[in-house]
Amino acid sequence: MRVSLGVAAMLLVAACGGASSESAKVDVELNEWAIGTSHDQFTPGSVVLDVSNSGEFPHTLVVEDSTGSVIAATEVIQSGESARLEIDLTATDYRFTCRIVTSLEDGTVVDHFEEGMLATVEPAG
Repeated sequence: MRVSLGVAAMLLVAACGGASSESAKVDVELNEWAIGTSHDQFTPGSVVLDVSNSGEFPHTLVVEDSTGSVIAATEVIQSGESARLEIDLTATDYRFTCRIVTSLEDGTVVDHFEEGMLATVEPAG
């Protein structure tokens, strides 16, 4: 299946709404094999990610900085459930992935990351 990468980026950009002392809130949708968001850029600062799994399989959201270090991650989110992450973002690129590896009944191994559950978002400006 093909991955919708543009959707993944929106989760960080909700911060583009303007300077505010409150955290920006962004909805993130996980599905086979995509991470969906409304923006591809973000304003550095505090961001709350409301992450939902509308897919059939369990998923996670892992946020990595430009060095590959994991700065935040959800627990495994079951189908139909959601989670929330509050993170502080600096002016660097970030990568969002799902790092689940599933073994199907027939023995097939499915790596969600290799199936395309990744997106890169960058700071505005």
